[in-house]
Amino acid sequence: PQGNNIGTQPRDYVVQVTNQPAGAEVIQTLQIDIPGIAFAICGGARRTDGAALLVGDIFGLTSFDVRFEHSNGDRLTTIAGLGSSILGSAGSPRLIGGPGWVFDRGSTCRIGITPHNALLQITVNVWILETRGPTNIGSLG
Repeated sequence: PQGNNIGTQPRDYVVQVTNQPAGAEVIQTLQIDIPGIAFAICGGARRTDGAALLVGDIFGLTSFDVRFEHSNGDRLTTIAGLGSSILGSAGSPRLIGGPGWVFDRGSTCRIGITPHNALLQITVNVWILETRGPTNIGSLG
């Protein structure tokens, strides 16, 4: 968006689950307070008991399934899939193509996370470019 007193600001919207039952989906909800476009997603996991993750899985992305849903009912991912097939890492996030996922003020993004092991801390980050202006925050000066 362009115009007088219109600006953008990136923001990390983060959810985290810790030591949840293996095989049971946990729903986390991101409340979108400022209109924006999700342009990238990333995540990771670590074991909470100090044990190592699977060999070759340095970010823990094969240790859980994940899915995304918009509050308007749109399934942003059609079904839950392995974290490594849907998310990227912080250093190499998965970019969301096209216009991104658009969220209006007051929208939510529901994230379903299914751990494969109960001893995990799983973090998912949605990178959103917020649109700020006189209609939602006040002028940027």
